[in-house]
Amino acid sequence: AATQINQELFPDMDFPAITTVTRFPGASPDAVSDEISEPIEEAISNVEGLERLQSTSADGISLIVVEFDYGTDMEKREEEIASSVSALTFTDDVEEPVVNRIDFADFPILAFTLYGERSQAEIDALAEDVVVPALERVDGVFSVTATGASEKRLVVSLDPERMARSGVTADDVEKTLEENDLSTPSGFAIEDGKILPVRTEHRLSSVDDVAGLALVSAAPTQLGGTAELPAIVGPGVQVIPLRIGDVADVELQPSPTAAIVRTNGQPSLAIGVFKAQDANTVEVANEAKDTLDRLERESLPEDVHTVVLFDQSDMIEESIDALLREGLLGAIFAVLIILFFLTSVRATLITAVSIPLSLLAAIAVLNWQGVTLNVMTLGGLTVAIGRVVDDSIVVLENIYVHSQRGKAIFQAAVDGTREVATAILSSTLAAVAVFLPLAFIGGLVGEVFLPFALAVTFALLASFVVAMTVVPALSLVFIPVLRVREGDTWLQRLYTP
Repeated sequence: AATQINQELFPDMDFPAITTVTRFPGASPDAVSDEISEPIEEAISNVEGLERLQSTSADGISLIVVEFDYGTDMEKREEEIASSVSALTFTDDVEEPVVNRIDFADFPILAFTLYGERSQAEIDALAEDVVVPALERVDGVFSVTATGASEKRLVVSLDPERMARSGVTADDVEKTLEENDLSTPSGFAIEDGKILPVRTEHRLSSVDDVAGLALVSAAPTQLGGTAELPAIVGPGVQVIPLRIGDVADVELQPSPTAAIVRTNGQPSLAIGVFKAQDANTVEVANEAKDTLDRLERESLPEDVHTVVLFDQSDMIEESIDALLREGLLGAIFAVLIILFFLTSVRATLITAVSIPLSLLAAIAVLNWQGVTLNVMTLGGLTVAIGRVVDDSIVVLENIYVHSQRGKAIFQAAVDGTREVATAILSSTLAAVAVFLPLAFIGGLVGEVFLPFALAVTFALLASFVVAMTVVPALSLVFIPVLRVREGDTWLQRLYTP
């Protein structure tokens, strides 16, 4: 379990909020509020569990944040909001609303730049054809995104002369494009008890698709077609099947990019790697970095390189190493103090074994419960180190006392353990009662401290089990070797009258 448990930097916090972003290019805040924000607010105001709704209307954009009670099934709420929003009808200038959950895990585990002494188009092609597909094949990778690519936009440049000769107007072209590039709500479908929105779509995806569209309004022409406008001979009249490509030039042109990325002054792309929700951050990031190294050696040109900008795995490993180091020092000091007071190496080893056993048992239960190993769980385990030896010390000392009374070691182990079991259990439960309530605070604070409280609780309960089972068993092996002292030890003489 210690090697299989997922490692994260922070706990997996489920923030119960959903955002709806809708763009309305060129619209004023008042227009955005009237035509977008208010209709969406009304449509989603009756969603079950809604705690708070906040909308912001700015120039050309509407942002609505919907907050719910903690513990709400956010996947179901997201489906309901998406269905309600998709049922709304907006003007043609309004872009399709985007509904997303707020998830603190939606950050890349690895970010790097791809750069070289090449054009931006060549860098983009290498990323699209080589780097991104290779990273997407890595086990545990959910998605790979690139920022700074030179995007293309399809431009239709109308030719006034050809339009005048054919009797076509700009409105005819606009109407044709609108009627052939559709994405409209078409109702709902029910599947596995879920209500899914259905849309009818017909998307134009290439230059040829647009250029080949037949204009919805085209005047018939008498005999005498031109090279640009080929004719079809019909019975008595010649009709020209005008297409957009006959009256306009259709081509892909570079689009103004939202982000420009440069590395050492050279064209580059910023690429982010996102992991699947149940994947191990450290393992996925390390495998992704190994893939990048292999691509640089085998697939990428010699003048194209990668530079890591951000790596969550390094931060996680550094945090875990620091906490493990501090925890190990704490365990060493605890063992030395036990040795100082018990004045026996063998007795110290019996009690010291409760530290790793209790912590490993706690990690196994955390893994079983789906809790990751992060700074909060490690902090909880570190706090528990000083307490997990207490139960074992009490049990061992009592077994030793019974053996000093002349009992056989087996009977001494049984009687000594049974005698203090109730007291140790009450002491352990009292300590658990201090930390466990942190898991029930609620809200964002509760989400943060839940792993901490569970780690301490599981470690303390494991220490009780170890004290009741492992310590008596080890005492059967080690205590017979210990010489039963006649008289008090030096420590006992200090406090014995």
